Amino acid sequence: MPIRIDGSSADDFLATRDAFRKSLNARQVSTLRLTRPDGTWREIDCRYVSGKDQPIEPDPLMVRRETLPITWATADPYWRGESVTVTFPFSVPAPLFPGPKFKIGSSRRLGNATVTNLGDVDTYAVWNIARPFTGFTVGVGDSVVTMGAGTGHSVTIDATPGVLTMLDAEGTDVWEYATEEDLMGMAIPAGQSVPLTTVLEGAGAGSSVSVTFTPRYEGGW
Repeated sequence: MPIRIDGSSADDFLATRDAFRKSLNARQVSTLRLTRPDGTWREIDCRYVSGKDQPIEPDPLMVRRETLPITWATADPYWRGESVTVTFPFSVPAPLFPGPKFKIGSSRRLGNATVTNLGDVDTYAVWNIARPFTGFTVGVGDSVVTMGAGTGHSVTIDATPGVLTMLDAEGTDVWEYATEEDLMGMAIPAGQSVPLTTVLEGAGAGSSVSVTFTPRYEGGW
């Protein structure tokens, strides 16, 4: 990636260049973030490989500008966007008066949960199931996690490959209460709006399912 460094004066240029070069540490993983004028950003974790010491012509002090051909290595080749969190609360339908006993409810509720992944590749979510409930089934399509009993606490499921955890609010592993699990199939497809499975048994006021995921992109922009 060609990185151009500018300065309003020779001293300003040298200070900016030195600060940037010091940030390039091959012994640690850093985060590279690209931000647009409107404030939106994408970022990627990377480790510096080479490029900061390459000689540049003409003399950068004369023009107060230098372009460095920086090479980074990344464990994950995809850029991350801002995380998305969508919460689907339990709601008791409210009566609609006057007239027959029709009822209306929230447009964002457990029974019609959908999410949209605007990224370029599939992603996985962190699910938070807030009590009260006596059991639940959550997931993407037929790929679900079902728990028929519990510890009396809310439960958080991380379906990210390499993580794959199910913990209660106290951080206790509650896999033993799961009666069905297919976390590896719970991917949210790229560029699609998908219906979610969000079933709570014994739900009441305060019950909800929250889904948090990070869109991933093939490029910085």
